[in-house]
Amino acid sequence: MWVALLSGLAVLLAWSAGWAQTSSRVLVLHSYHQGRPWTDGIQGGIDAAFARSGKSLDVDVEYLDALRMEGAQDQLTARENFFRYIKNKIGLIRYDVVIASNDEALSLLLDHRETLVGDAPLVFCGVDIQPDLSGQPGVASVARTPAYGDTLGLALALDPGVRRVLFLGDPSPYGAAVRALLEAQTRGLGEQIGIYVLQESNIQVLERRLATLGPEWVVMFACRPREDGRLLPEAEAAARLSRASTVPVYAIKDTVVGQ
Repeated sequence: MWVALLSGLAVLLAWSAGWAQTSSRVLVLHSYHQGRPWTDGIQGGIDAAFARSGKSLDVDVEYLDALRMEGAQDQLTARENFFRYIKNKIGLIRYDVVIASNDEALSLLLDHRETLVGDAPLVFCGVDIQPDLSGQPGVASVARTPAYGDTLGLALALDPGVRRVLFLGDPSPYGAAVRALLEAQTRGLGEQIGIYVLQESNIQVLERRLATLGPEWVVMFACRPREDGRLLPEAEAAARLSRASTVPVYAIKDTVVGQ
């Protein structure tokens, strides 16, 4: 991921070739919070690319903190509150380039691009659901597509007796987009398996459900579990669900595979 990110930032730096020798202004908007390994890794890749560029850059970093909002309505409310906050904070700044990491930050910037950053070039990375960029000039990205269909195909190849998949989805706008992607990628599986989506974030509820599954099931981990209102680190949540489950648990992220 970080190699791909650095490649994407090479596009950004190529755009910047004509910048003046004076310090140029960059906005980095992360979907998630500082301290999350995924987000910190992306920021580390950005820092490394900028350090190697030899350019004088004035970098502002902001965090949308989308993961720590409990429900879908909470996330929508927090998104609009953050929009008002960031508009007031950066409204008079003219950025030379803007970087968005992950889906929520990109969605906010595309919806309010003219108001927030005007015609500044936009680079994004870490996005699961590729957006419609028609009418959005000056955009570059490192594209990735989560391989839910391929992962379930692997599960069937490893155990031909699998007939049911419990997909642990997220009860959020992002989760709805992931479910649409899942449906698109698994149409080819036809009558082979039944896919059941469980939209639940309470880790204890998930543990109890996974403990009841029969041998014809497998589990796909794609949610953001919480306990007592606290967002659990992905690795911790994956390890707990794996221990609780009576059947194999599959995932697509290297941050949870092997837990």
